[in-house]
Formats: sequence, C-alpha cells, structure tokens
Amino acid sequence: MVLVDSRTIGGRLALARSEARKEHGRGVTQAQLAEALGVHRVTVSEWERDPQVDLGSKHLIAICNCLNIESSWLLTGQGPMRPTPTEGKTYYQVIDERLGAIRGALGLVLPAGLEDTTRLEDFASAADLVAEIGRCLFYLDEAKGNTTRGGYSDLVRAINAAHRFNSIDRSFSLYLLERFQEIAAIMDETGGLWQDWENGELELAVDDPEHVFMSDILELPAPDKYQVIPRFVPVGEKPLRMI
Repeated sequence: MVLVDSRTIGGRLALARSEARKEHGRGVTQAQLAEALGVHRVTVSEWERDPQVDLGSKHLIAICNCLNIESSWLLTGQGPMRPTPTEGKTYYQVIDERLGAIRGALGLVLPAGLEDTTRLEDFASAADLVAEIGRCLFYLDEAKGNTTRGGYSDLVRAINAAHRFNSIDRSFSLYLLERFQEIAAIMDETGGLWQDWENGELELAVDDPEHVFMSDILELPAPDKYQVIPRFVPVGEKPLRMI
C-alpha cells in the first residue's frame, strides 16, 4: 500500500489516481493517466511528488475529467472528491449547482499570455467581466429561493457580460451562457409550476396545502435534462491558465 500526503495537490492526485476504478477493478496507473493526458509517465510521477505543483488549467481539467474528480477538491482539498450524484436533484439543487459551476469556471481561468504586455488589455477586460458576473451571482444566489420574482434583471446583466467574454475566449463565453440560459429556463419552469398551483392545476404533497411557498415548488424533482451539468473544458486556439 502506497502512502500519500493528501495535504498537497500532488498527494491528492496520487490518491485520486489510485482510487479511480476501471472495469477490471484496479486503480489507474501513472502510465495510463500519462497516456490519457498526452504526457510522459515521469511527468505524472513528478507532479505527485511535488508539493507545490502547478498543473495549469489544461492539465487540471483533463485530469479531473479522466479521474472523475472535482477540481476544487484537487486544488484545495475542500469539498467532495467525486462529483455529486446526478439523479433526483430538486430544482433548488440544480440552480445552486449551476451557480457553483459558473463560480468555479470564473475562479479557475482567465486568458493566458498575461506575461505578454500586448494582452494586458484583454486581461483587464476579463477581470472586469469576472467582477461584474460575480456581483450578479451574489444577487442571483439571494433570489434563487423565490424564482417567481427578482433575479431576472441580474440574470440579464450576467448574460450580457458573458456575451462580452466572446471576444476574449469563445468557449468560455459559450459555457457561461449555457449555464445562465439553463438558470433562466429553470426560473421560467418553476414560475410556471407556481402559476399552475395557484390555478388549481398542480397538487403538492405538503403538510399545509393552504400555505404553499415557492420553496415547496423548488423542492420538486427537476427534469432529467437538468440533472447533469458538464465541466468547463476549453477548446480553440487560446489556452486558459490559472489565475
């Protein structure tokens, strides 16, 4: 049995690799992970031994996808190692999950090439957009418990900011837009369900049918199309880097 130091990124990488299960029931070897990432086995070995390893966003995202682990856990050791189950989540949970996914993408990546002074303007623009979307996320988080009102103006501002990311990195912009559009669709659906209840067209299994709140609607199971949320995977010519 190999002992690893889960207090470091390299140690957590080794732990996740050893615990990743394949059909034959064994963990993923360094060579197998290296092949999947397109690097040499020695590189993976060095990552796991280096307590200060900087994986870079490209390898970070690829590792998380290959080993089915959460990037926040790999980077900080906080939260669950594995993604949460993708079945049976409520409307409230899928909204919260999408807000978290957007925060994760914003917190992980900004345009690369910051050492190149010609890209400083892009960096400043991206930083402003991150801050603007971050402010909108704060208010959306406050409004998620009542999707029949509030939150829409912040959602519109966030969508507009995500559109402006397109000139810096199109794949990042599209990912943000897809998540915000899903939140908008969920708001519309739950608002419609509330209206159905008011019209007597929806029955809810609640303790007091005379006093139903939006929180009761949000605890209904969300449709299958919202149960799975993809990680952000950059594509295109412009690489992304860690902030």
